[in-house]
Amino acid sequence: MTEDYMQALDKTVIEKVSKERLMEHVQQLCKFERVSGTDGELRAVEYIVSKLNEYGVKVTVYSFDALISRPIDAKVDIIYPTLTSLKAITHPFSISTPEEGVISELVYVGQGKQEDYNSKDVIGKIVLADGNASPEKTWIAQNMKALGIINVSNEEVPHEMIITTIWGTPSIKTCHRIPKIHVISVGRKDGETLKKMVSRGKVLLRIFTRTETGWLGLKMPVATIDGNEEPEKFVLVGGHLDSWYYGATDNATGNACCLEIARILAEEKGRLKRSVKVAWWVGHSQGRYAGSTYFVDREWENLNKNCVAYINIDSPGSVDTTVYLLESMPETMDFVEEVARKLTGLKVERLKPGRWGDQSFWGLGAPSIDCYSMVSEEKRANVGGSGGGWWWHTPYDTIEYVDPEYLVRDTRVNLAITLILANSIILPYKFSKNAEKYANIL
Repeated sequence: MTEDYMQALDKTVIEKVSKERLMEHVQQLCKFERVSGTDGELRAVEYIVSKLNEYGVKVTVYSFDALISRPIDAKVDIIYPTLTSLKAITHPFSISTPEEGVISELVYVGQGKQEDYNSKDVIGKIVLADGNASPEKTWIAQNMKALGIINVSNEEVPHEMIITTIWGTPSIKTCHRIPKIHVISVGRKDGETLKKMVSRGKVLLRIFTRTETGWLGLKMPVATIDGNEEPEKFVLVGGHLDSWYYGATDNATGNACCLEIARILAEEKGRLKRSVKVAWWVGHSQGRYAGSTYFVDREWENLNKNCVAYINIDSPGSVDTTVYLLESMPETMDFVEEVARKLTGLKVERLKPGRWGDQSFWGLGAPSIDCYSMVSEEKRANVGGSGGGWWWHTPYDTIEYVDPEYLVRDTRVNLAITLILANSIILPYKFSKNAEKYANIL
């Protein structure tokens, strides 16, 4: 079934993807630093809405308030056994220090897992942990009553990360989990310096963190291309609009991909069986998926009853990406892998879906699909996007790391998946795969 449908689409629809349009979108979006709640993000929303209007696509702009946190500044001063300062960044939802900073002893805790704290006194101290900052590491350090945590990047530059365990805007049931600890990251070289020093004896640090956290009004565009036979049923396609810095590969390329899919589907709407909605989520990086979570809360009944799948588009078209990673629900794996291999000839690696990337739709029963290109494993940095490039979530994520041909390739894959789900008489799901998984667990 999938093969027959793909053969009918290969030349008539999939090849409509325009490299020139995609790159124009990327270039326009990269004029703005798209941090949530800023003028840059709003201007990006206005650009997307203007293009959708130009394409004749219906668009709804949702307005809502979200708790957004933005890092401002951070520094680490070594005050014993030597005097020196290290470059550092802080993270959304870290608490700020007083202007004079806070001083305490440093304790190395390996990867920052619970067992790494065994037999270590960290109460009121600053812990040093390997790897990128994360909600889990932050939560453990806070529960162990550490004063702060310094994360050591695997690359020479630290990556912007979010460290709250709360998914979306906090509620009265979850607000107690807003972090109450100072969180910092440093590059690999400075991290290794700290690890060597603490292995030799006592180390005292003064750390500074400053964040701005508060309620901000956000705007979020969601486009709709109506189907003809089952217009109430729909495929939901989405990718986050907000970024760190100019965010070329994370996620201006994904935003461009979504715009191109919307344009082509608008031209093909007379041939669509089901509707397609395309969303540009805000509050992703500085609000931990606040936009997609708001959309689920607002549209729960419609999503639960009518959404046939969610397709997440994040970081397509990065340079040197020669393999696909597939993070999807078991019932979708076979057909999505078939589509990616048929269109590209590339290897597809299957992974268990991760709890990231605006995966806010699991609880309502919509199958989730995330098929994205990456560099080969031996070249892959310890990052969560940008095709596995070291520049992910740093100021260096610029257009030079976008490959126009690969962006076309990845857009075609996502467009094909969308079209199959919108037009198949019987959805290409194998729910027996879920049963097999449960049986293996039991």
